[in-house]
Amino acid sequence: IAGWLDTLDASGRLALIKLLTGGLRVGVSARLARVALAEWSGQAVEAIEDAWHAIPAPYEPLFAWLEGRSPQPDPRAAPIFRPLMLAHPLEEADLAVLDPAAYCAEWKWDGIRVQVTAGPGGARVWSRGAEDISATFPEIREALRGKRRILVTSHLRPDADAYGSTIAAALWLLSEGHEVTAWNEDGMLEKFSFLPSSELVTAPPATPVTFDAVLALDTSVKNRLGTVIDAVADTPLWICIDHHRSNEGYADLNLIDATRPATGQILAEAFMASGITITPEMATNLFAAISTDTGSFQYEGTGAETFEVAAALIRRGVNVATLSRSLYESQSKRRLDLLKHALVNARFSCGDRVASFSLSLADVQALGVIPEDNEGIIDHLRSVDTVKAAAFFEELPNGMIRLSLRSKDSSFDACALCGKFGGGGHLMASGARIKGSLAEVEALVLAAICAEIESAG
Repeated sequence: IAGWLDTLDASGRLALIKLLTGGLRVGVSARLARVALAEWSGQAVEAIEDAWHAIPAPYEPLFAWLEGRSPQPDPRAAPIFRPLMLAHPLEEADLAVLDPAAYCAEWKWDGIRVQVTAGPGGARVWSRGAEDISATFPEIREALRGKRRILVTSHLRPDADAYGSTIAAALWLLSEGHEVTAWNEDGMLEKFSFLPSSELVTAPPATPVTFDAVLALDTSVKNRLGTVIDAVADTPLWICIDHHRSNEGYADLNLIDATRPATGQILAEAFMASGITITPEMATNLFAAISTDTGSFQYEGTGAETFEVAAALIRRGVNVATLSRSLYESQSKRRLDLLKHALVNARFSCGDRVASFSLSLADVQALGVIPEDNEGIIDHLRSVDTVKAAAFFEELPNGMIRLSLRSKDSSFDACALCGKFGGGGHLMASGARIKGSLAEVEALVLAAICAEIESAG
């Protein structure tokens, strides 16, 4: 452990500490900021909490009150967030001093945690971190009304959900008279260039551009937009539509539905519910988004609604056979060489319950592969009958290791594991970028995966 701490950078040391302590939380939280304001002003932290969640940033009425320049803000009309106490298990000795009649019990559910509040000022849905994630599609559509220049974007290392959602949203906004730009850090990858209207998606320019609004799709954290962030000079409105459960709402308006297996499904349902015409081009992009993010309709989270949406898109012009050939039967020879390399060099650990393989920079040069060739290789390792989790480690030129983690079923939480290393994603498919050498990161992560599997029995 001492050797790891000596060789890792600050981010790596923090990830190691979090792992060894079972997820220690380190950093300055919004709660700590409110406590500091209470100590500074002499006001009760509870009163500051109420005002904080009832007033939009930058909280001018709150600071005016704390400085004695105006009356205390009245939050009663607003649907405000109520901070929750963390739950701790009771020990047997605690029962002797507790009166059960003085408490209420509630079920603890696994999955995304939200708080719903309502008042005269409306209703709101909050994340566990007090981020407002209650935006609905009609609210987003209304907020975009009158916005002339709109940027649509999605996460770096894009998949078909990122591209399909971006193109479909761009086509929708164009149909409503907006000036639309679509960017992705990687531009349009060759493997997805068959998508209708793929020419809309370009790489961001070196010179920043000003927009009236930015719509970020399928992106759980803002920094996953990569160079797009630096290419946006100024915008008064950020909007996020996403299905990742690790998304805590970084935009001004956030429509986050972790019950949907793809952002493309959220958009398709929203378009249909709002009476928006879905053209064959939009339908094809949305179908591609849903098909790939559900593993061809195989993964957990693929429910009856998913098939109903897929059927509705087919009725709107999707040619399933042609699209499926492009998605699943048009692989490059480079990718076949990479698959061969992965299968030959695959490693099994934790009693054959964990499969992994790595790709060094030297491997990349020798095989002549490009980043888009990596997509889906890990699923071949996950398919082994004894495997509960599969990991792919890719060495990046900036000294980081890209981790892709997949689980076979919900008994292993890939999102929680990646969260210990600063990443996130879905229950069964997540990722992270970790500072360190390939060997160091592999050893650290594989030990963590095995520990989780062993603890679960």
